[in-house]
Amino acid sequence: MAGDVSIQNNQTICDPTPRWLWVSRAAMIVLGAVLILSGGVKALDLNLFVRQIQSYGLITQPLVTALLAWAITALECFLGTALLINYRPRPVLNLTLLLLAGFTLLTLYAGIRGSVEDCGCFGALVKRTPFQAAAEDGVLLLLAVVARRGATYFAHTLSLLRGIVVVAVALVGAALPIFSGVPSALLGAPQDGAREVWADLRVDGVQGVDLTKEAHLVVLMSAGCQHCQEAVPELAMLMEELDGQPISLIGLGQDSAEALQGFVDEWAPPYPVGRIDPDPFWTLLGDASLPRIILVRSGRTLGVWDGPVPAADEITQLLAE
Repeated sequence: MAGDVSIQNNQTICDPTPRWLWVSRAAMIVLGAVLILSGGVKALDLNLFVRQIQSYGLITQPLVTALLAWAITALECFLGTALLINYRPRPVLNLTLLLLAGFTLLTLYAGIRGSVEDCGCFGALVKRTPFQAAAEDGVLLLLAVVARRGATYFAHTLSLLRGIVVVAVALVGAALPIFSGVPSALLGAPQDGAREVWADLRVDGVQGVDLTKEAHLVVLMSAGCQHCQEAVPELAMLMEELDGQPISLIGLGQDSAEALQGFVDEWAPPYPVGRIDPDPFWTLLGDASLPRIILVRSGRTLGVWDGPVPAADEITQLLAE
């Protein structure tokens, strides 16, 4: 009997108070609402979210980024709904913690690199820097830890109806892009990024650039893109082979001026790097991978290459036509 009393006393000491249970439940509700809002907003403009993922420079392959963006929006809707209606709280909170930890590390990385202006956490609804997003993700992480403290005590609320509701909302989140605009990478749309925008293109950070006159080799790039960094010496060799040809080389990115300057300082490209606004940048890039190399003469696109640097004879031949 004495042993039983001791065990009961220990359980009483370890069990959270009703007030703590309410705090945990409130944290779950806040987390759920934020995740549903985040997933829903991004699903309504998945093309924008795809471009925001590409701006981090870690994944630029169009099909992969489109599938990743779609999966994240559906997952956020699934987790948010599960937290709101208290469905399988412990595994759901474990997955939420992993997701938030990943977001926090990613936004911190982007903030340190300085290659991203908008974190993309809430699509076009709110524009925030990576450091701002990392701080907010840190708060959400704390909420997830608080919510998980009471997760075991809510586990009895599992039911088939709740599971159906969670899956239904996740399917709605996955279906939203079908009505709001499926990323063209998933539709197999042609890479038409070389649409003629040269006449209205404003290049900042580089003096005397006029892409409507003479011939230019334009490199669409991102400061954090590993392939863009690796292409610097290859582009230098290409221009040596094109020595004597009436053509110049320029890099264009939509990153912040600080990020592009950091790219120049670290990789020392033997060509100027300028900044253009995001809209013309993504118009020119389309669904291609970075870097995209475009041959322009007098404001007209002559050739487009995605990924590998073209051979000098290809460019020479196009210039001769």
